[in-house]
Amino acid sequence: MDRRKAQKKRSKKTSLKFGLDESEALSAFETLAKALDIEVRYEKGDFKSGICRVNDKNLILIQKEIENEQKIYILARDLAVFKLDNLYVMPELRQIIDQVNAKSISDHANPEVKK
Repeated sequence: MDRRKAQKKRSKKTSLKFGLDESEALSAFETLAKALDIEVRYEKGDFKSGICRVNDKNLILIQKEIENEQKIYILARDLAVFKLDNLYVMPELRQIIDQVNAKSISDHANPEVKK
């Protein structure tokens, strides 16, 4: 993948609506991940951000260069797969998680047709 395609891919907007500012939402998601014993790391590189397992521990790797809104989207998407019923999750975070899940479901239901 050349640099222009990678840059275009990174700059894609997710259009989430927050009840918090982006830095507060990002910090709150990092705290939620910590409560679930999931390490969040921001790294440089050309890779797809997301969750993985290393030595029986969950880890969310996120590209350092992407915007906060995309980081929030990745954290919400990846933390949504865990059981959150027994933890206090701020209503604003639950709303973001619901938005991400709804977007993900609609993206899978209506895939773009490539020519």
